[in-house]
Amino acid sequence: MRYRVSTWQDTVEREYPDGISTVRAVIGTRRDLPLGEYLPESSPLFSFGIAELPPGGRIAAHAHPDREELFYILEGEGTLTADGDEIACREGLAVWFGQGCEHELVNTSTGRLRCLFVGIVPHAVAAERARATRT
Repeated sequence: MRYRVSTWQDTVEREYPDGISTVRAVIGTRRDLPLGEYLPESSPLFSFGIAELPPGGRIAAHAHPDREELFYILEGEGTLTADGDEIACREGLAVWFGQGCEHELVNTSTGRLRCLFVGIVPHAVAAERARATRT
């Protein structure tokens, strides 16, 4: 089969270290994700899911040395910090982070903040992974 179908209800909710924010990923490196079990044994070329931050919630500063990432704010308002620059964010904002760009998202509003995220492994990294698995 060349396609798979999943629903939001199939996702696994995980808690962020802040103890109040959550993430639901549909596909990524974890085999327990709804579409993860169908991935080849090599690392996937992308990840996808939604992070939900209640008031005061935070996705702590982090970077991905092996992939680029895209955030799209679905709902709410907050502050996004990317490589030290603060960006006010609200529904409809899209931000791309290159490999190694440190980023953090904080919900500064009184309502929830929902962020769709997509992680993409660049072609050069994917090609290197493929070469490494062949040797």
